Amino acid sequence: MAKIYISGKIKGVDDYKERFLDAEKFLLTEFVDWMIDGVAQIVNPATKGIQLQALYMTKHKRLPSYEEYLSDDIKALADGCTAIFMLENWKDSKGAKIELDLAKKLGLKIYYENKVREKLKEEKENFNEEYFDKKEINPDLIY
Repeated sequence: MAKIYISGKIKGVDDYKERFLDAEKFLLTEFVDWMIDGVAQIVNPATKGIQLQALYMTKHKRLPSYEEYLSDDIKALADGCTAIFMLENWKDSKGAKIELDLAKKLGLKIYYENKVREKLKEEKENFNEEYFDKKEINPDLIY
């Protein structure tokens, strides 16, 4: 089973939770069926971060530091992930660059959101054009 880690900019991005959840939804619906035969586990640092905050508030009565978030994320990435999915804004994130570097060193598959979405869109368009080409329709199948 594929285990895909989502990486992108969080700090300073107001809608980061929505962006990461959108990526998770995309991975679990369209991408996984297209690339990985429908089975994958997604590691979403945005939702993991909420869990880490709750843990730190309970144990330490404070929020985690940037370094503590990054450490937790790196552990998650190195814990059996087979691929990393780089959100479009990854180049603006120090943490995402570190995660990408680690993913390369671990030999993980690397997917870039903009390239994946573009390729999937092209393949869907080509499939629809081929599938719905009127020359190919069997007249016996029309009711």
